[in-house]
Amino acid sequence: MPANHILSRWLGTCAAPLPLIWPPGGLRPFILSVLLICPLAAGAGRTPGWQFPVEHRLAPTFVEADLHGRPVRLDDYRGQTLLLHFWATWCGPCIVELPALQALQASCDPRQLSIVTVAADPGDSRPVERFVQEHGLTLPVIHANNLALRRAWEIRALPTTYLIGPDGLIVARLIGAGDWRSDELLNTIRRTGVNCR
Repeated sequence: MPANHILSRWLGTCAAPLPLIWPPGGLRPFILSVLLICPLAAGAGRTPGWQFPVEHRLAPTFVEADLHGRPVRLDDYRGQTLLLHFWATWCGPCIVELPALQALQASCDPRQLSIVTVAADPGDSRPVERFVQEHGLTLPVIHANNLALRRAWEIRALPTTYLIGPDGLIVARLIGAGDWRSDELLNTIRRTGVNCR
């Protein structure tokens, strides 16, 4: 079994650090950075919860192509709630969380909630495309291998999810893998006007 999959099982709900990309300079720096960031990002073993901004700000706009070459515009989601989810194929907690996000999308009114995922893998999109196909992922996937989008959204660990209201304002941010069946996460989404089963 590859070392990154062994680490994925051990990491649980921890967030994986960024911009470290697997495996820069070998396994040791990766493990050290994970050990340092996991207690901070995941609340020392607790399931992470929403972080609410002191002041609601407009979500940074973007136009990016999805894996099929179709443009994805943040502004196209005005009028509905959007979960913008940053992840990577090498991130263990991300792999565990993606099916739960897909189930969440299926359980909520698609006219009220959309989930768009942003793969932060380096290089070309072929590994991301393979991952999406192998895991049957049907959520829209943007491959953001440039730093500009991640910097605009202040992505320092993966997974990171933003909740954006119908007015385009950032409602909350979640760093680390979340339990998308929990009352805490679902009730915050519902407060933006989304009907979920």
